[in-house]
Amino acid sequence: MSFEASTSLAEQIADYIGQQIITGELRDHERVQEQKFAKHLEVSRGSVREALLILEARHLIDIIPRRGAVVSALTIQHVENFYEVVIVLYVLLAQKVAAIWKGDDLKPFMEMARDMKELVKNGDEKEFFSMTFKFGQKANPLIKNTYLEEILENLAPVALRTRHLADTVNQNSMEESLEFNNDIIAGVRLRDMGIIKTVVVDYYAKQRDLVIAAIHAAKSKETASVG
Repeated sequence: MSFEASTSLAEQIADYIGQQIITGELRDHERVQEQKFAKHLEVSRGSVREALLILEARHLIDIIPRRGAVVSALTIQHVENFYEVVIVLYVLLAQKVAAIWKGDDLKPFMEMARDMKELVKNGDEKEFFSMTFKFGQKANPLIKNTYLEEILENLAPVALRTRHLADTVNQNSMEESLEFNNDIIAGVRLRDMGIIKTVVVDYYAKQRDLVIAAIHAAKSKETASVG
């Protein structure tokens, strides 16, 4: 496997392992073995160890004394806690943009929304959701809040993981995400803080419920297979 020099080796390894956790290839409580990944990726165990620390900061693994790294369990309690925080953060992000935007500041958001609409028409789910998580990042140059930016960046892998789960029980995820983005843009343009809060709360509350439904479905499937 080859890596790019533009990103640190540890971050690239973290992205590689993280993707396996996000998609469910590595499952809850499964060990993430340094030696196994070092051999597979042809890197040092020290580089893998650095990557695991990054993944711990991203809430994808737990590093347990005398046991090593294991995939963090995505329990219903974890999901509820995660969305409780995410809702507050995204309301804050969108409302700050609404309060300070001027001139053509919203043009990049509207252009991205148009591009995403085309992706929905073409059924390009992978590119659509890649763009979805870049949508919020467009706000960073406007609000200039490095603390909020860092928190959202660290939570992004968990957001991707929960989104992947939600999509297993939701056939209209692209259309609903596009509608959410358009509604947020409309609220921001009007500088209507109430609309913004309602849109964010309703959308992410539904996402939370879909993730919880997916967890229940997976548990039922496991029980049935054991039986």
